[in-house]
Amino acid sequence: MNKAFEFRIYPDEDQKILIAKTFGCKRVVYNKALELQNSSDKTISFPEMNKELTCWKNSPDTIWLKEPDKNALQYSIKDFIQAQKNHRDNPSHFKSPKFKKRKNKQSYRTANTVNKKTGGNAIEVFEDCIKLPKLGKVKAVIHRPIEGRIINATIKQMASGKYFCSICCTDVFVEPLKKLSNAIGLDVGVKSFAVDSNGVEYENKHFYKSCEKKIKREQRILSRRTKGSKRWNRQRKKLAKIHEEIYNRREDYLHKITSRLINENQIICLEDINVKGLLKNHKLAKSISECGWYRFKVMLQYKALRYGRKVIIIDRFYPSSRLCNNCGWKNTDLELQDRKWHCPCCGMELERDINAAENVRDEGLRTLEISHSQAGTV
Repeated sequence: MNKAFEFRIYPDEDQKILIAKTFGCKRVVYNKALELQNSSDKTISFPEMNKELTCWKNSPDTIWLKEPDKNALQYSIKDFIQAQKNHRDNPSHFKSPKFKKRKNKQSYRTANTVNKKTGGNAIEVFEDCIKLPKLGKVKAVIHRPIEGRIINATIKQMASGKYFCSICCTDVFVEPLKKLSNAIGLDVGVKSFAVDSNGVEYENKHFYKSCEKKIKREQRILSRRTKGSKRWNRQRKKLAKIHEEIYNRREDYLHKITSRLINENQIICLEDINVKGLLKNHKLAKSISECGWYRFKVMLQYKALRYGRKVIIIDRFYPSSRLCNNCGWKNTDLELQDRKWHCPCCGMELERDINAAENVRDEGLRTLEISHSQAGTV
């Protein structure tokens, strides 16, 4: 399978200038491709776009497109074509491609090609640096060895000014974990980040809330600066570092939870939560946004695929909180503030979150059995 290895890099001033130029050229090529497609009646293929790219390079107005790495510009066209295809295949999920603007966070991708004269690779990782096309050797912190064969590299600059290089490798062997017989259901929430069907509660750390006062203070200072000035840019980076710290802390916490769940369970059942709909409740929107439920689901899915586990997503309209796990009676009067409720049918005293997690687990296993039986009949 493919696997990415991310390292922080420290380019010198000349390399920073070339990286910034590549960001700009990539953006120009993407916008020109979109403009060309909008003016055409038919869908333009990659070879046709690539011919246009050659014309743009030879044009006196855009001859500066020859300066950056050519693979970065070709990847920009590929990204546009893929974005167009995604929108055409699934317009409800993917938006139509739009003209790119210069933003704080920027990136470009380049391929690992072989030099015909020397036989060496364009991208190589050494003990204290990474060799990249056009940039040469860039100082880096190599904190772990890479595995497999290098396909491409993505160079990105964060809003805080830090530079990172993500090396994508293929043919990476990952040994699956030992098979287990247990399955759990998860009920995610705001009060607790998640509660599983075994009664284990995962705390909601509120990373954004803990830094909210600091963000407000730094944001007020930024609003008093003249936009585009050196002091404004310095303060912008200061604010971006706080947001970056919140992001890193949340990512670290989600990695720890998902790794624990994958290591301890064979089957994990989750609800398909309509986050977009829940965000319309302005009293809970901020609390829901800082939880990172979607990122949590994505992490579980790719780790399950990597280590031979199974993640089952049940229907979003399944009333997991309202059903009694013991007898199946449905409580239609259940409110959000009701953390415990009594089942009048069987007399059970139910914990809302644990009961919901047990229902999610049972529904997930039932869905799995149905899919297995359908596969058997086919």
